[in-house]
Formats: sequence, C-alpha cells, structure tokens
Amino acid sequence: MTITKLTAHRIHRWPLKQVTVLVDSREQHPWDLSPMRIETTALTTGDYASACGRYLLERKNSVDELISCMTSGRERFERELERMQAYVSAIVVVEGAYTDLATGCYRSKMDKNAALATLVAWQLRHQIPFHFCGTRDEAERFARSYFHQQLRAHLTAMLEVQQALAEHGLELSM
Repeated sequence: MTITKLTAHRIHRWPLKQVTVLVDSREQHPWDLSPMRIETTALTTGDYASACGRYLLERKNSVDELISCMTSGRERFERELERMQAYVSAIVVVEGAYTDLATGCYRSKMDKNAALATLVAWQLRHQIPFHFCGTRDEAERFARSYFHQQLRAHLTAMLEVQQALAEHGLELSM
C-alpha cells in the first residue's frame, strides 16, 4: 500500500472499518469489534493486537479472572505483563467494576487490600494500565476506541514524517 496523500483531515475521519485487529485464536468468546476487520491468529502475548503489532490488549472477562491472576496464576500473568512491555502501548481491560475489586466482591478469599496493592504494584512496575469497563459491551466499545485511536496516533506520526520528508523533496511510501 502506498500512501500518496496522508492528511490530518483523512486521519481524523479514518473509518473503523479500515482498522484491522488481530484476535488470539485461543479466545473462547471473542469480542464483537465490528465494523473493524478481525483476523484470528495465534498471538504470543495478549488477546487482541493491532495489525501493525505495536498495540496490545489483554482481556480479563471478570474481576474473578483478574483475582485468579493475582493468586494461582500469578507467575504466568506476571510473565505476560513483562512481555507486554515490549509494545508501544499495552493495556489490560477488565469486564467488571473496579468497586467489585475494591470491596472484595469476588469468589476468592484474597484480601481486598492485598488485591488492590497487587493491582497498583503491577501498574507501577510494568507501566501498563488496567481499565475496568463494567460490562462486556462497554469493554468492546472501549477496545474499538483503543485500537482506532492508536491507529490514528500512528498515522499522525507518519504524517509528520511525510511532511518533514516533503520539505526535502522526498515522499513517504509503505
């Protein structure tokens, strides 16, 4: 694909249907991210990634699943967080309410203060945000926006390079 004329206007109006998201083949109930393009593949890290491989999203389908990552699955999940740091942007999206974590409203016997301390420590140590969306629908909506905004930011950076090259009589082609 050659981009002959990338403009701020085109980037601002970039349609969702021209965004491609990779979904891990192990996702049992993948999100509906339509009208985005979806490609199923085996991802080594995360559950959803941009087609360019720069942006990653790890999904937790409930606060209970997140708590399980703090207890029995802790070592595996911490390795996942370490791998996520290699991406330009990575995020963990939880289909559940933060108040459920903060008030201890989950099946595990893990102390609510220990759960909160773990969440904060992971965010500080790995520089990866955790976003609580409440419901599956809101998580899908957030994921669409996340990948759309990441692509638009990437295209804006490319526009800046294109403009700098144009000042020297060169053009950007991909």
